[in-house]
Amino acid sequence: NDLVVVLSLAPCVPSAELVALAETSRAAGASVASITIGQPGELQSQTPDALSVHLQASVRVALSDILLVGRLPSYAEIALKWMLNAISTGAHVIKGKIFRNRMIDVKVSNNKLYFRAIRIVSELSGVTEEVARACVLRAIYGSEFASGDKAAVSDIVRRAKPVAQVVPLAILLATGQFTEDTGRAALKSEPVVRKLIQGFL
Repeated sequence: NDLVVVLSLAPCVPSAELVALAETSRAAGASVASITIGQPGELQSQTPDALSVHLQASVRVALSDILLVGRLPSYAEIALKWMLNAISTGAHVIKGKIFRNRMIDVKVSNNKLYFRAIRIVSELSGVTEEVARACVLRAIYGSEFASGDKAAVSDIVRRAKPVAQVVPLAILLATGQFTEDTGRAALKSEPVVRKLIQGFL
């Protein structure tokens, strides 16, 4: 299910290395797509090249009156960011990481995301933030939950960084129907997190 996206600014000629990368990606089973941004005349004048044969999808974005800032047009930069955001959001939806318009598989990698994780668990599960915090800590610390209860946020975050699926597990714990072990087993058996959580909320 991997997708390789080739980004370019028209007019451009793909390098031999890029073509080889696309060919290798296809051989490995990945899909290959391209996004090319440029002025209308530049896009229309582009002819099929060695990269084209490896593409399953190709998007050309025409921007007129481009404002140059440095080497990359600023409008192109914004358009590219929006398209990449759409691709990554779509991928997260397909993988089941979005539930009720919230990213539920948040990596607890800093203080802000730790508090966001607590709010997500509280809002989706309908429990207080105190209960949600306890569930997040159980998802992070497991049987050592008591040591996390008194820890500083920075220490909690440090402990959480290598732990996968903290928020999905905390949501399951908040339902009162799972232990840490049964919750992890359920998440392992159902890779689409949204489907699993929907059944219990």
